[in-house]
Amino acid sequence: MKKRTLLLLGLASAICLKSQIFEINTSFPEVGGNSRSANWVDLNSDGNLDVFITNGSSAGEDNEAYLGQGNGNFTPFDTFSPLLMDDSPSVGATFAQANIFEGLDAFVTTWYGEQNVFYSFAGDIFQQIDVAPPADQLTYSETGAFGDADQDGLLELYVTNSAGADTRNHYYTASDIGAFFPITEGVHVNDQGASRGVTWIDYDNDGDADLYATNEDAAPNRLYQNQGDGTFQSVVEIIATDMGATMSATWGDYNNDGYMDVFLCNYDSDNRLYKNGPDGFIEVTETILSSDGGFSFSANWGDVDNDGDLDLFVSNAFAPNSNTPLQNFLYLNDGDETFTKVETDVVTQNNGWTYGNAFGDFERDGDLDLLTANCFQSNEPNRLYRNLTSDAEDTPTWLEVECVGTISNPSAIGTRVTVVATIDGEVVSQTREITSQSSYCGQNMFAAHFGLGDALVVDQLIIDWPNSPTETYTDVDVLQYFVAVEGDGPLSVIGVPEEIPIMAYPNPTQGYVEISLETPAKSALRLQLIDLQGKAVSDLGVIKPGIRSIRLFLPSVPEGMYLLRGAGVSETFTQKIQIVQ
Repeated sequence: MKKRTLLLLGLASAICLKSQIFEINTSFPEVGGNSRSANWVDLNSDGNLDVFITNGSSAGEDNEAYLGQGNGNFTPFDTFSPLLMDDSPSVGATFAQANIFEGLDAFVTTWYGEQNVFYSFAGDIFQQIDVAPPADQLTYSETGAFGDADQDGLLELYVTNSAGADTRNHYYTASDIGAFFPITEGVHVNDQGASRGVTWIDYDNDGDADLYATNEDAAPNRLYQNQGDGTFQSVVEIIATDMGATMSATWGDYNNDGYMDVFLCNYDSDNRLYKNGPDGFIEVTETILSSDGGFSFSANWGDVDNDGDLDLFVSNAFAPNSNTPLQNFLYLNDGDETFTKVETDVVTQNNGWTYGNAFGDFERDGDLDLLTANCFQSNEPNRLYRNLTSDAEDTPTWLEVECVGTISNPSAIGTRVTVVATIDGEVVSQTREITSQSSYCGQNMFAAHFGLGDALVVDQLIIDWPNSPTETYTDVDVLQYFVAVEGDGPLSVIGVPEEIPIMAYPNPTQGYVEISLETPAKSALRLQLIDLQGKAVSDLGVIKPGIRSIRLFLPSVPEGMYLLRGAGVSETFTQKIQIVQ
C-alpha cells in the first residue's frame, strides 16, 4: 500500500471581502417543490455539467433534472426518463461509473419504508434495475455513496438508514458484469444508529478509502478505517465519540497541510470543526464555524473567491416552527485558520429552507457556482447561484482538473489531486480528493477546482491515482480546464465551448432540416429541439466528430418558432427555426 506524499504547507494570502460573490441565475428553471438532494453530474455525456435534484414528499414525487448548455442556460431533461419518474419520497442520490460499462450509474434513496432505486446508463437512457441489489429492500434510507474500498477498479456502495425496525446500514460490492452483491459481515454493516450521511475519505493518508457515517438521535458517529483489503475496523477517534444530532460531514484540507479536515453539521446545536493531522483529530473550538448555532443539514468546502484556500457553505432547514424561514451560512477562509462570516451575499439571504447543496463550475469559467435544494413549506423553488469572481478583468487565477480512470475506477473516485503554486509570495500546496458524495444530499462536480490567487503558473500538478503510480506535471499554465487520463501522459486542455456558425435549411421547414457546420465538429454535439420557453421538446441525436453536415427529421410538434441547439465539449450552436404544417 503506498503512502500519500505530503507537501510543504503554504499560507494563502489574506482575502478582501467582496460585497457580492454570487448572483441568482435567473435562467435556471424555478419549480416549487419539496427538494432534498443537489447533484452536479454530466447526465448526457456531452461534457457540460447537468443538475439532478431529488424530491421527498411523503406521498411521493418525481425528481428533477436539467441539462446544462455550458453558457448558463438549462433545459429540462427527458421528463419520461425512468430516472425522474419514480413518484417516491426520494432523499439522497449518488452518481458514478461503478463498473466497466460506459456511462453513469445512479442510486437514489427513498424513505418511509419504500424501495431504493438503482439506474444504469444504457447508451442514451437511464434504465431502472428492478428488485435486485442494491434496490431490493424496503428501507428508511437517507443517502448513499460510491467508493473503491478494495481498489479493484469497481465501486462499492454504502447506504445509510435512519429509521425502521433495523437501522443497520447496507453495503454492496460490485462485479464487472454490473451486478451488486450485499455484504452482511463487518462492523460497518452491524452497528446500529440513525445514520444520515456517509462519506468515503482517506482520512489517514495511507492510500485507501475509509468510511465515515454520521448519526442523529444521540448515537455516536462512526469512523471505519480501511485495513487495506476492503475490510473495515471501527476507530475510536474524537470525531466518532460526539453524540448529538449530526446530519452530515464534509471533508476538505482547509489549512493546506495535506490532511483532510472535517466539518460536521448538527441540527439545533452548534456545528463542529475538526482539524486532522499526523497525530489524529483536534476539535477547533475558537472559530465561528463551531459557535454559530443553526439547523444545519449539509455543507460543502470550496474556494469560492479563488484565493487559494477553502471556504465553507452551510445549509439550514426544518426549524421547529414550520412557518419560520432560515438563512444559510457562508464563511470565507482568512488564510490563517480563521474564518469570516459573510451575511450580505445573496446565498445567505435565501429566507427559506435548504436541504442539500453542491458546488460546480457550470460555465467552466474557473469559479464555483452553487446549487441548493430547497423545501420550505414543501413548495420552495430550488436555486442556482452564479459565482461572479471570474467576471472582472483583473481576477484571481485558477485551475480545474477532471480525472478519468483506466486502471482505477473510471470516475477516478478516491484520486487525490494536488497543486503547488506561489501565491502572494508564499509556496502554497492545495489538495482535493474526488468523491461521489461531498456531503449529506450533495454531490459536487467530479473535477477538482483550485483557486490560485495571483499565481501565474502552477509549479507542480500531482495526481495520486488509487491504482497507478503518481503522475507529476511541472510548469502548468493557469486559467485552464484539464482532462487527465490515467497512464495516458500529457494533459488535455478543454476550454469554454466555442459558439460555431451553422446554416439550417429549409427554414421555415415542415418535416426535416439540413444542418451545415462552418467547420467539421471536433467533438460530439448532442442535438435538441427547444421551445421558446426553454423546454426541451425532443432529443434529435448526435453529430459525431468530423461531420460537417447532417439531415435531421423533426418530430411532430405544433407550428411555431423553436431553437435548434447543438452542445458538445468544445463547441456549441443555437439556431432559430420555424416549423410549419
